[in-house]
Amino acid sequence: MGLNNPKQQGTCGCGCSAQPKETVIFTCAGASKNGDITYLAARRLSERGFGRFFCLAGIGAGIEEKKDDAKKADVRIVLDGCAKKCAAGTLKNAGITDNMEIVYSESGLRISGEKPSDREVEEFTDYVVSKIIKK
Repeated sequence: MGLNNPKQQGTCGCGCSAQPKETVIFTCAGASKNGDITYLAARRLSERGFGRFFCLAGIGAGIEEKKDDAKKADVRIVLDGCAKKCAAGTLKNAGITDNMEIVYSESGLRISGEKPSDREVEEFTDYVVSKIIKK
């Protein structure tokens, strides 16, 4: 589908000057196919205005500035590849809670080859967008 988010682009689409909420997106490291698709989907979400792709490694390293910035965000979206939920766990260990967690392995989607195809990344991106819109 390739939906863009008009609320993240400065206005709600009606021409008013409504300020968008700060949304940040975290992903699993991408060391597996499932992790890889979360990373690729996060890149697309960020490019389409659904949030700012954020540095999870900085939080895991204990960089206070990164942790503070993440805590200030109005919405935190966490995309994990599997049920181990490493990205969500990293945030929780840093005291960053109340996150929107989406797990690829629980989405019902599957990767057919050695790496995610463009179509598969788009399907998962659309799945994430549907969850964002419902919230």
